[in-house]
Amino acid sequence: MSKLKVSDEVRLLSIPEGENNKGLPTLTVYKKLLARKRPVRIDDIDEYGTPWFSCRMKLRKNGRREHHMLALYYDDNNWIKVKKRKKNAKV
Repeated sequence: MSKLKVSDEVRLLSIPEGENNKGLPTLTVYKKLLARKRPVRIDDIDEYGTPWFSCRMKLRKNGRREHHMLALYYDDNNWIKVKKRKKNAKV
């Protein structure tokens, strides 16, 4: 698998193995991200080479938005890199 770079897009396919425990706040975040069916953009690569993406969504009943930073691990099978579409050449 190729290394991800900042601004690459990935599509989440499932909840990561470590997040299957009930009651974790990130479980709700992953469920909402999967329901959106849109790719997420890599925002940062840390010093260990781990790609991170951020998301903001309304999770609270009072309507306030929450901000989350989540990491992707190369070992996980829960995401794929989105291939960029080629632009049509104008003749």
